[in-house]
Amino acid sequence: MPTENSEVPENINNNWKKINIETMKVKLDPNNPRLDLDENADQEVIRKALFDHEDIIGLIDSITENGGLFPGENIIVLNKDTNYIVLEGNRRVCAIQCMINPNLAPIKYRDEIKNLIRDFNINKLNNLEVDVAPSWEAAQKIITSRHTEYQIKKWSYISKWRRDYKEFLKTGNTHQVSQIFGEDENQVIKNLHNYAFIIYILNMPIWTEIERNKLSSNDLKASLLEREMPKDVENVLGITFDPKNHSLLTSMDREKFNYVLTKFIRSLFLDGTPQITTRTNREIVKKYVNDWIKEYEDGHEDLKLKLNDDMTKNQIQNKSKLIACPNLHNLFDNCHIY
Repeated sequence: MPTENSEVPENINNNWKKINIETMKVKLDPNNPRLDLDENADQEVIRKALFDHEDIIGLIDSITENGGLFPGENIIVLNKDTNYIVLEGNRRVCAIQCMINPNLAPIKYRDEIKNLIRDFNINKLNNLEVDVAPSWEAAQKIITSRHTEYQIKKWSYISKWRRDYKEFLKTGNTHQVSQIFGEDENQVIKNLHNYAFIIYILNMPIWTEIERNKLSSNDLKASLLEREMPKDVENVLGITFDPKNHSLLTSMDREKFNYVLTKFIRSLFLDGTPQITTRTNREIVKKYVNDWIKEYEDGHEDLKLKLNDDMTKNQIQNKSKLIACPNLHNLFDNCHIY
């Protein structure tokens, strides 16, 4: 059992506790904003996602070089149903649990871990000092603040958008989300709209396996989407957002919309031509969009057949590898035509 320490975390109130706990008894959080997992995802699935997307190997290397975790890197947990769930520090907990037992890591990383820890005293990691939050809500502003500091790996844009989206699914209230995370409500709404784009894009069946992997990565430069899809381009595409659930709406014919959006995303993220970068003038971007609309309208039937053929091929190719987004609305439920 964990043993309570009289010291409490600096700058937070006495409802918090600092305890020592066996490292292997701490549970990773499936609702980690860095990941897009089912809330019932097991520990093995969470570890694989962290290794694949959050450079756990690099973190293990850093821990071994430092001789352990850096002082002051408090791990925050929540005592829930007799389990201690990590709210802050999932990468670190994942790393040290797999240092203690490399067989917990995905198979392809195990030998590298064993090599990295060869001369490291693992026993010093057997217990963790953690801060126990009185509630999930109480921890959120502190966690948000931490991820604006340079020493903690910042959340990607998609991670921040996903966090707001998941909490909105629970509360259905943007003001409540803003209060929990200490964000401006308008920023929360903006994040929900941005994530609505991501939901739509990831669920489009047109992508090849390689393209889908790039688009689903947390390293995707998603800020480009926000910058290169200004209001006037949204207007050309007939894009608005549902005022209640913030899902993406379009007044454009769906096939035409999907054709143009596919062109846009490939140009923005997948090295398509013409390539859209941060240096591309917004008027040029708008011209590209209008050109793609005309291209579709001029060659409607031929393009429709090609688009359907590409989608069929990629659906077969990706059948067992489509992104699992159980918390996300289905593509066609989430995009309405009016």
